Amino acid sequence: MGYLDKIPEDKAFVLGSKKLLSIKDLSMELESVSDEEYSHYASESHNYFADWVMHVIKHDKLAADLINANNRKDAVKALEKHIAKLEKKNEPRKFLSKPFVSKKTETTKDDELVKEVLKTAETNVEKKQEEQNSNTDVETSDHSIHEIEDMLKSLSKEDTEIRSVIWKHFKWELAKEFMYGMAIGILMGFVLSRIVMPW
Repeated sequence: MGYLDKIPEDKAFVLGSKKLLSIKDLSMELESVSDEEYSHYASESHNYFADWVMHVIKHDKLAADLINANNRKDAVKALEKHIAKLEKKNEPRKFLSKPFVSKKTETTKDDELVKEVLKTAETNVEKKQEEQNSNTDVETSDHSIHEIEDMLKSLSKEDTEIRSVIWKHFKWELAKEFMYGMAIGILMGFVLSRIVMPW
């Protein structure tokens, strides 16, 4: 939503009995409002116009200019200045260019023949390049597939070697833990039997 667009009626600024839906509406109404009525909405302690512009329209620069406005005329000038800038930004750009007019209006048969020869030569060159590209693509794709397969085989060999080393180490660790558990269990059984049944 642009700064010049109208806002929904539920966010309108109510000035007397009128609902203002845009900063253009605000500018027009401030031109006709009396200074006394303006001072009711904007003074040194508050500025409802600036609050509305800041929070509803969301134009911080204009709100700051309205806060700094000393009277109704300054506020109208600030509004008109910002409206003019916004309208200038939204204005479509105009290009002043003349349409291209060809100086050469008639083509000779020789020119047409040259164009046809050039087109056929270009198409022949393009076809040859496509054939060469397709042949090299097949060769390189076969070559790259073999490389990938070899790499995967070597990785799988390394993986199985790593797994076997880890499993051997893991089996030894399991056996050690089992033996320690058995030894601790036997000792605990012996100690408990001595406590419960002293000889």
